[in-house]
This record gives sequence, C-alpha cells and structure tokens, in this order.
Amino acid sequence: MDWNAVGLLRKHSKGLAKTLGNYVRENHPARTYEFKKCNRDLQFLIQAISSSIQANNTAPIDHLIRVFYRGDRLQLKTIDVELEVYDMLEKNILELFDENNIPQESKNMVSVCIDVMKTGLQNGPIHINSDWAERRNYKKYDPDIVIPYNMQEHIETSLQNAPMQTSGKAKFSIIKLLPSDVEIKEFITKNYFWNNETGFYEVAVITAPIVYLFMPDSYDGAELFDMDGWAWFTKYFHMGIHGGAVLDYVISQGYNFSFIGCTTEPGNSTIDKKWKKLLLNRFNYKTNPEHPWPIMALCIGKGIDNTNSPADKYVTESGDVLPYIAMSPKWAQRKHNIIFY
Repeated sequence: MDWNAVGLLRKHSKGLAKTLGNYVRENHPARTYEFKKCNRDLQFLIQAISSSIQANNTAPIDHLIRVFYRGDRLQLKTIDVELEVYDMLEKNILELFDENNIPQESKNMVSVCIDVMKTGLQNGPIHINSDWAERRNYKKYDPDIVIPYNMQEHIETSLQNAPMQTSGKAKFSIIKLLPSDVEIKEFITKNYFWNNETGFYEVAVITAPIVYLFMPDSYDGAELFDMDGWAWFTKYFHMGIHGGAVLDYVISQGYNFSFIGCTTEPGNSTIDKKWKKLLLNRFNYKTNPEHPWPIMALCIGKGIDNTNSPADKYVTESGDVLPYIAMSPKWAQRKHNIIFY
C-alpha cells in the first residue's frame, strides 16, 4: 500500500476533475448540460482509483462500473467522450505521480484501473474481475500477515455502531483475539469450534491474525437460550448484521473474511470452568452462567490456498492434533442470492 500515492490523489481529486470537466465543456459541449455532475463522477473515479491503490485490487473500480448499469443495460447513450477523458485522466495522474516520485507499482495500478473502467463500460460489469465473485471460504489463514491498525479501527467502529434493536434479546459482547492469544484460540477451537460429525476443526479461529468472538451477554437469563425461540434467533440476526457491516470493507481492502459458527456445545464442566478462567484472566470478562461458550467468530486475514491438499492437521502448543480442511470447495459456496430486475 502506497499511502503517498493515495493521499496525493485524494488531495488533488477536485483539481483533476475540474480540469477534465472544463475540457469536456469546451470540446464536447453537447455531451451534457450537467457539468457539475460530470465533475462529481470524475471525482468518484479518482476516489476509486485511490482506494484500489490502497487495497491493491480493482474491487472499488468494479463497484463503480455497476453504477453505470441497470441490470445488464448501460445507462449512457454513448461512451466515446468517457473513454477519451479516461485516457486523459490516466495521463494527468501519471504526470502528477512523476512530479512527486511515486513508485512504479502505484503508476501501474492507475493504468490497470483505467483499463478496467474502459473495459467495463464497453463490455459490461459481468466481464470485470470481482473479489466478491472470487471470494473463498478460507478455513486456514496466514498468521504472519498483519492487519493494518487503521483497518482494525475502521472494522471496530463498524462493529460498535452497526444497527441494533433496543430489545434486550439482541445483546451480545464482542471479544477481540490477537495473534498473541494463541492459548485462548487453540482452546476454543479444540473444545467449541469443531464438527463432531466430520471430525474437522475450524482452525481459522487459530490462524487468523484478528478474530472477533461473539459471546452471549453476561446477564442474559436462561429464557433467552431456547434454541427454537425468537430471542435466540434475534441474537443471530444481529450478529449477522454486525458481520455484514464489515464484510464488504474487508473484501474491498484485499483481505479475506470467514464467519465461523460455534459447532459444538460440550456442556463439560471442566472445559467450561477453564474457559471462564481464561476469559477472566485475559479480559476480566465474566461469561454467562447459562451459556459460557462462544456463539460465533469473525476471522479476518489472508487466507491460504490449499486446493492440492485440502485436508491437513494442526498441532497445538500442548500437542493436540486437530484435523481440518484448508478451504471449502468452490461448489460449496451456494449462490442462492438471485437478483431479479
């Protein structure tokens, strides 16, 4: 990520857009009567290019292209002027970068973004590479990849301020696990995040550098843990809202994201007692007496592709061997979200 390039583009976005807007007004006066809107759209494009440099992918451009389409129909009558102006924008940005000694990698991303934008307008967004379309459900992450601090702040602001009903049924706590919390992460994976039908463990909880653990509110009564009741559904519903609030941001920044549900509730007093002690010592957090175990985990980091050897084993620091699947097969990512228009 080149913050100098990102900051430079955002600083000069208004000036770059105004220069090109004036060019359109003088050379293509019949193209539009809404020149303020033209300048605004150009600033959106420059913002998307800066976000692409920040994320090191073209997802922001992909999203912008879709604004020009309704379904599969382009909303512009012609695109000749747009293509001409985009070439000029690329030239102007590269000149600005040359004047400020911006590295070649960021210059290359500008050219890629302009090319993607032009291709998208000509062929439609379905032809554009999308990180969402290529998203995989990773079960193992690279623990050495560090999540930038400003990105963590953005995620946590979203988690703290996501919409939530005032009903007491919706309450839950979020505990942030860091790479240093190996003991806690290995303990909950071994005892809570495993599938007793397949025998596989969710090692994403161990290997992801940042994990947000959803816990029942400490003061919830037993009546809120009826698995067939509305109160329990309400908790899951709001956890989904919170996870969704950060999912798109994480993907757009070039990182991977996994929802991991707690797959077993052992009800073993020895395990539960140790779990309570771990949380009390680390966070001074008292678990709910009726439901001390976690409900869900949000895992964020860089997933590891392991299609050649999808099944493997993880050995904990205490010597326990945990079989796991590195990533879900592509066919398992069901696409039931069909859009009708």
